[in-house]
Amino acid sequence: MMKRGVIATFGVASLLSMFSASPAFAQEEDEGLDSPSGRPAATSTPVQALTEKDYFRTIKVVQKKPVTKARRIEISPFFAYLPNDDFVRGYIPGADIGFHFNEGLSFEATLGYGIHSNKQLLGDIRKMGVQPAVLDRMGFLGSAGFNWSPLYGKIAYLERKIFAYDLFFATGFGVTNTELEITTSATGGAGETVIKEKRDASFQGYYIGIGQRYYFTNWMALRVELRNYAYTQRVDSNYNNRNNLLLSGGFSFLL
Repeated sequence: MMKRGVIATFGVASLLSMFSASPAFAQEEDEGLDSPSGRPAATSTPVQALTEKDYFRTIKVVQKKPVTKARRIEISPFFAYLPNDDFVRGYIPGADIGFHFNEGLSFEATLGYGIHSNKQLLGDIRKMGVQPAVLDRMGFLGSAGFNWSPLYGKIAYLERKIFAYDLFFATGFGVTNTELEITTSATGGAGETVIKEKRDASFQGYYIGIGQRYYFTNWMALRVELRNYAYTQRVDSNYNNRNNLLLSGGFSFLL
C-alpha cells in the first residue's frame, strides 16, 4: 500500500509540475523574445499606400482606358466612296461633328457633298441603245443621330507600338438631295422618241453604320466606317427603295 501511495503521490506531483511549468515556459519565452538578449521578436512592416503615380506604373489585368471621350467634342473630316450603284461612282467629302455624353454614347451630325463619275457599264448599255429609267446622283447629304461605343481594346504594331481602338455603331435620320436623270420613251408618228429629264429631289430616310477608331494620341484617331443611307425614291407615281452604301475613312480630333 505504501508503495502504491508513493507512486500515486509522485504521479500527481509530476502532473502538477507539468501544468505549472507550461505557463512559466511560455512567459519566459515571450520575455526572451522581447528582451535584447533573447531572439529578436518578429516585427511587421507597415504596407505603404500606393500613390497615383505608382498605381499607374503597376501591371494590371484590366488596365485603365488610355483615351477619354466623356464631355468632349469630336470633329471627323472624312472622304467616302459609294461602290454599290450599278451605273455611277460616288465620291463624298464631308465631316462628322459630335458631342460625347460619356465614354459610350454621343450625338453626331454629318454633312457631305457627292461628286460622281459614270461607270463603264453605263457606257456599254448606252451603246446598245438601252437607257436606265432613273439615274440617281447623290448631292448634298445631311443627317443626325447617335453613336454608341460598347467595346474598346488594344493592338500591337510590330511589338513596338500599342494602339487603342474602339468599335462603334451609328444610327439616325437624314435628308439626301439628289439629281435624278429620268429617261422616258414615247411612240409617235416619227417612231419612238426618247425624252431625258433632269430633276432635283430631296428624300428623307434613316442610316445605320459600324466603324472603328484607332487612337494615336488622346486627341487624334484614325476613323473608318461603313454606313448605309436608306430612303424611298419617288419619281412621279413610281417608288423605289434606295440604299447608298458609303465606305469612309478620315481622322478624328477630340477637343
